[in-house]
Amino acid sequence: MRRIRQREPNLPFIVLTAQASVETAVQAMREGAFDYLRKTASSDELRAAVDRAVAHGQLAREVRRLRAEVDEARGIEIVGQSQRLKALLALADRVAQSDAAVLIQGESGTARSCWRGSSTAAARAPPGPSSGSTARRSRRRWSRASCSAT
Repeated sequence: MRRIRQREPNLPFIVLTAQASVETAVQAMREGAFDYLRKTASSDELRAAVDRAVAHGQLAREVRRLRAEVDEARGIEIVGQSQRLKALLALADRVAQSDAAVLIQGESGTARSCWRGSSTAAARAPPGPSSGSTARRSRRRWSRASCSAT
């Protein structure tokens, strides 16, 4: 499953096993199995699992397509596969769902303004008035403020 997952990261796996146990189920799910069934599962159970996997795949493709459209419409594309970037995107998504005020800091040229328009954050927060160099989200609006010490 791990080798195939490297080549096809979005392929859902349905694990069928004769050795059903909580430990093997947990291990399979941690390794990315979409579902876990005993070999004694009925054809209806197997068909339902396959149908759920297909529906999940269709929804995942639609989400990727829509995110790409949003990024393209905003003229922004965040590219990367590192664990740190994935963690940062997950954090941005959690923050975007809240009403928290956020101050984004960084050196000049670090693309702070890209976060204001990224699909993760911007999908939930329409752009607000802007001026300056640092973005801050407040009441579902983005503002820019210059915070330089000069």
